[in-house]
Amino acid sequence: MSDTEISESFNKDYEISPQTLRAAWSFVVLVDCPKGGCKNWKSFFSRIFVRLEVEVGEETPETLIKFLEASSYQLFPDFSRAVKQANGAVSGRLL
Repeated sequence: MSDTEISESFNKDYEISPQTLRAAWSFVVLVDCPKGGCKNWKSFFSRIFVRLEVEVGEETPETLIKFLEASSYQLFPDFSRAVKQANGAVSGRLL
């Protein structure tokens, strides 16, 4: 699901541009989740909505969650190596 598709699904009830959504999404992924963890899609989207300062009904996150769970995602081939290197850099050593 692209930023535009997600934004359009919100725009039925809320005005959120794809760029604003991407910024909030990125902030949650890079800052909020590493700090406090995102246990599931619902907590992830809850944090995004807080960042967007938007109050949503129960149906909005549930619709997005169902769509995302039905989508197939693949990690980049070097994902595992990159995570190990990032973890090593954080702990003060490079692998």
